[in-house]
Amino acid sequence: MRQRILFSVISGLFASSISTQVIAQSVAPDSKQTSKQATKAKAAAKKLQSGIDLQWIDKSVRPQDDFFRFMSGKWLDTVEIPADRGRYGAFDQLAEMSAKQSAAIIQSLATQTELKPGTNQQKIADLYNSFMDEARLEELDIKPLQADFARIQQFKDKAELPAMLAYLSRISIGTPIGSGVTQDAKDSSKYTVTVGQGGLSLPDRDYYLKLDDAKFKAVRDAYLIHVEKMLTMAGNSNAQQAASAIMALETEIAKIQWSNVENRNPVKTYNKVEIAKLGDLLPGFDWNNYFAD
Repeated sequence: MRQRILFSVISGLFASSISTQVIAQSVAPDSKQTSKQATKAKAAAKKLQSGIDLQWIDKSVRPQDDFFRFMSGKWLDTVEIPADRGRYGAFDQLAEMSAKQSAAIIQSLATQTELKPGTNQQKIADLYNSFMDEARLEELDIKPLQADFARIQQFKDKAELPAMLAYLSRISIGTPIGSGVTQDAKDSSKYTVTVGQGGLSLPDRDYYLKLDDAKFKAVRDAYLIHVEKMLTMAGNSNAQQAASAIMALETEIAKIQWSNVENRNPVKTYNKVEIAKLGDLLPGFDWNNYFAD
């Protein structure tokens, strides 16, 4: 209940900040705006200076009985969650506004021809234009990936695995072992290197292991078809067998992973260990080589 109340208040704060900005813009000097209109706009803006948007309050509910309903009742009754969303609120509205504004900025830069070389603006424009150049992408086909395919084909010994996983991680390819830097969960004043599980293409281990679930089976079947299609497009002459091998490998990885419930356990997932002792957890894996790469 406390979380719901906090969310209501925070949502109100964010929503009102947007409304205040809009009203404040209407108060800006304008030769066509009468003094009376300006006075009304200022009065409306003043009502929102508390930082809470009052338009969604349901006064038929006493705040001491149900504060969440009191603060957001009209929102709950009148706002419809879009069909493609699982949730919708003030934070989602802000995200949409931010995305639209970012898109407008990027698209504006993409049309400019005199951007200074080496600037962030020029880099953003080049990246966007290269991504949108479908004709060039069709021409290149899978050529940009050939060097990576060749590197994987040359993989002969499990001793090469740490370097391979490190390389794939650097180019944003999912691997069974993932690592990164974040704040220490028990001491936010310090940073720590975290190592965790990965390597699955489907959302989590249940998609591979719950064989009696019709929904998961449908996803697995569709995933197999998708992988086979991608391999065929990449020129693999034995795409069906390769797709089955990929599914089998990911299933084996899923079997030794923790569940979502286990991964949400802040105590169980906090296992600080010296790098030199990581070998005790995964013998035969050269962690020094992995981290160096």
